[in-house]
This record gives sequence, C-alpha cells and structure tokens, in this order.
Amino acid sequence: MAPSRSPAGRGTSRPAAGRRLSRRWPELLLGALCIGVIAFAVSSIGSSSASTTSVQRTAEATRGVVQSTISGSGKLEAAKQVDLSFGASGEVTGIYVKAGE
Repeated sequence: MAPSRSPAGRGTSRPAAGRRLSRRWPELLLGALCIGVIAFAVSSIGSSSASTTSVQRTAEATRGVVQSTISGSGKLEAAKQVDLSFGASGEVTGIYVKAGE
C-alpha cells in the first residue's frame, strides 16, 4: 500500500488506514473489553454439574380440605371508609346467599 500524499505533495509517515485506526482505538478497546466481560460472565455463571446438586421429590396429589386457624385480639378497623349515597331510598328485605358462598 502506498503512503498517502499531503496536499503539498509530501509523503506522510502513516497510511490513511492507520489514521482511521488510531481514531477508532477507544471504540475497539471498549468492544474487546465488553466481549471479555461477557465471556467471563458466561464461564463463571454457566452450569457447573460438580457444584450443583438437585434433589427431586414427588408426592401424590389427593383431594381434601385445607384448613388453617388463627387467633388474635385487638380492635378491627376498616382500612378505607366511603360514604355512599343512592338515587332512591329503600329497605333491604333479604340477602339471598347461603353460608360458605
């Protein structure tokens, strides 16, 4: 590759490709550093069969009732209270639900 010429016609000591490379070396260094960090992370985090042991447990599923009882004492208060207003007045005469619904 022939050296590039300056406007005065004198040869330069660096070819044009060398000047482009010298301006891009921080980008190339950062790219190489990122690739190195990614390679290190994959190698250190990747699966290691010697260090991880897994235990598999199985159980038979059955139908039944899950029941939990708690007890406590104190005063209950609503977390939020809202005043309601309706367009018509009336009286509730029945609530048609059964216990447990």
